[in-house]
Amino acid sequence: MFAEKLAYGVIGVDDKPLHETLSAREYQVLLLIASGKTPRAIAGETSLNVKTVNTFRARLLHKMKLAGNAELTRYALEHKLLD
Repeated sequence: MFAEKLAYGVIGVDDKPLHETLSAREYQVLLLIASGKTPRAIAGETSLNVKTVNTFRARLLHKMKLAGNAELTRYALEHKLLD
């Protein structure tokens, strides 16, 4: 049922998975967080400031309607985004 999938965040409004609505940098940060990296490690790997990493994290959590890193990691695993 479409409404159920939308409510559980499986698909976005445009019938696309929510991770496909992220910018390339947000998606990169999503994968790095889901793989267990700290904001400091992500900053070093991406040449971003730690505050910028945290801003990207907050933005993607908001866009995907997730509460934190655990839900983000679960989403990434369920959608087979991690290698």
